[in-house]
Amino acid sequence: MADPKPIPGLRVRSVPASFWRAGRKWTKEPQEVPASAFSKAQIALLRAEPNLVVEDVELAAKAEPGAEG
Repeated sequence: MADPKPIPGLRVRSVPASFWRAGRKWTKEPQEVPASAFSKAQIALLRAEPNLVVEDVELAAKAEPGAEG
């Protein structure tokens, strides 16, 4: 059985020790979040924020329960 397709995500880290944006607290430790967790406006806000470093990543999709056949 083929692996599930990766899903688009964001890797976000804060430049200062911590910083709040888009309803989340970001720290210097990178956090990977599915892009679908945010609206397009929130993603634009994250990308435009100079206190954050935002990278596009592909995240491993979780297999659906019972999908192993």
